[in-house]
Amino acid sequence: MDGWEQQKISAKDGVLDLIEKYPDIARRCVMDKLAVMQDLRKVAESDDQQELSFTINVVPLKVG
Repeated sequence: MDGWEQQKISAKDGVLDLIEKYPDIARRCVMDKLAVMQDLRKVAESDDQQELSFTINVVPLKVG
């Protein structure tokens, strides 16, 4: 298991703790995701022939 896998697992296990500790960062991430989803919905509604596929990557941040 490489370092990235270990980081992903430990970040997933403590995600509620991180949200409690850094609520502003968590809120910003959620708002960014909602904005992306709204933009994609507009595109989908404007051209129903188009197929949409996307991934939202969450990059671990060093805080402190």
